[in-house]
Amino acid sequence: MDDIFLDNLELIQDLCRYAENLLSEQQVRKKYRFDNETWECLGSNDSLVEAIEAEKTRRIRNGSTARERAQQHFASAPTVLGGILNDDGHPGTGSKVRASCARSPTTDRKPHQRRIDLSFTSIWVPTRNSRSISRANPASMTIRLLKAQRHKQQSRIKQRMIGKNGELV
Repeated sequence: MDDIFLDNLELIQDLCRYAENLLSEQQVRKKYRFDNETWECLGSNDSLVEAIEAEKTRRIRNGSTARERAQQHFASAPTVLGGILNDDGHPGTGSKVRASCARSPTTDRKPHQRRIDLSFTSIWVPTRNSRSISRANPASMTIRLLKAQRHKQQSRIKQRMIGKNGELV
């Protein structure tokens, strides 16, 4: 009977999903029509438990576990957002969101826009004043970046050369 379980890769994967809380016990039992005796037998089978642990490690390393968990969260997002819009447990938030969606664009301020120019002839960068944007030459920005990196490296070297007493080592 042990070989039947070990040869069934789909069963091992589903039991692994059960161990990762991606499937419930009822889902696994219903799919394979396990009674209580068979379910207890699965838990006491050491070779099957080892196969499930190996499958868990494989799934973590290849990203299957994370991908399936993300799919579950993504599938529940419309329900959560619907609850927020209907003020279920979030008093006031839904009405604010609905009000912001209902505003006419003529009465509102201009939306914040960011422009990304991929032609590499110019780059729009924020200046020290966070509300204004200036145009910069990519070549000069690269030179400034390299100078800043060189200055950092030189200061690190000086710090290593000067001892605790302020004398050169």
